[in-house]
Amino acid sequence: MIVEWVYKIKMRLRAFIIMQSLRPSAPLWLFFVSVIESSIFPIPPDVMLITMVVSGYERRYRLAGLTTAGSVLGGVIGYIIGTVFFETIGVRLVELYGLADEVVRVAGYFEQNAFTAIFLSAFTPIPYKVFTLGAGLFSISFLQFMLASVLGRGSRFYLEVFFLKRYGHGLGRIFFRYFNGISFILAILILIWVFMR
Repeated sequence: MIVEWVYKIKMRLRAFIIMQSLRPSAPLWLFFVSVIESSIFPIPPDVMLITMVVSGYERRYRLAGLTTAGSVLGGVIGYIIGTVFFETIGVRLVELYGLADEVVRVAGYFEQNAFTAIFLSAFTPIPYKVFTLGAGLFSISFLQFMLASVLGRGSRFYLEVFFLKRYGHGLGRIFFRYFNGISFILAILILIWVFMR
């Protein structure tokens, strides 16, 4: 029952965000959604970014930069919540989204390779907010966290804009439909490229 209610709320929020992406105030909304998604909000900013680019919004790469900046700022907020406010705010966020098991897994990922774990969560549909909270909670180096976040989020949003600008509306519809699978494949290709160098 609660899961169904959360799903309905999520779909309404998604529809609301798509509507905002068609208004003159869309860049402000894009930045706002990018900030809060990284720590507390369930809808990724890609929904707005893709809609704005496909609808012909000018200065598309600025939109990617705005989304990256907002998302990384939100990640910093998540890191602070994990470091200072986990017992009060962080625990409630984990309970709200049912992420207790994920937080335990994140600890294991951080032990193996914190930088790669944060980069992948920033680039793929893996919930980035879990990693921002976890990075603060498990005292991951802030510099390492920032570098992985900027690279992961920046790569994700700039690549989206690049491909949408180059290949147009048809690709936009495909991105919207198969975003999770596409981003996982891109992440694997980037990791292969990094390790083959």
